[in-house]
Amino acid sequence: MGVQRVGVLSQPALLAVTSKPNMTSPVHRGVFVREQLLCTALPPPPADAMVVAPDPDPNLTTRQLFEIHTQEAACAGCHKLIDPLGLGFEHFDEVGRWRETQNGHPVDAEGEIIGTTDINGPFYGVDQLAKRLSRSEQVHRCVTTQVFRYGTGRGESRDDGCTLDGMFQAYRDSGYDFRVLIRTFV
Repeated sequence: MGVQRVGVLSQPALLAVTSKPNMTSPVHRGVFVREQLLCTALPPPPADAMVVAPDPDPNLTTRQLFEIHTQEAACAGCHKLIDPLGLGFEHFDEVGRWRETQNGHPVDAEGEIIGTTDINGPFYGVDQLAKRLSRSEQVHRCVTTQVFRYGTGRGESRDDGCTLDGMFQAYRDSGYDFRVLIRTFV
């Protein structure tokens, strides 16, 4: 069993907002990690895709319900980047409570990170995911970008490259002290 609560990723509010009212959503949880922590822009789903979560099945786990995403070619391209991240959160139910079983089956919180610059590979549970993310230069660059976006109230442009690089350099040189990042931005 992994550590139950570790940082922002295991906060009940985040877990609830990235779930459906009646079930977890590996898609929403994976998209959160991809877009907010890795700054990976994901394309919209194909126009003909049915973007509705499957109904909960009392005999299946969430992992089993969402396997279709990686089996259908039209969906697999994006969902192979999203779902393995989100499935690593499965020890947490739709409101963020810890669980060892789901519908009588042991929870499988095995996940995988792919398509990053420096942390690809398997992980088990949010605690291992958080450790890998915390060591990623891509994540730290994304944090820098997110601070810039929040502080300026806009997205970055090509003209902002030097500013972002300077912010990141100061942040990295400080050992990733968030306070230094904020002071450098200001």
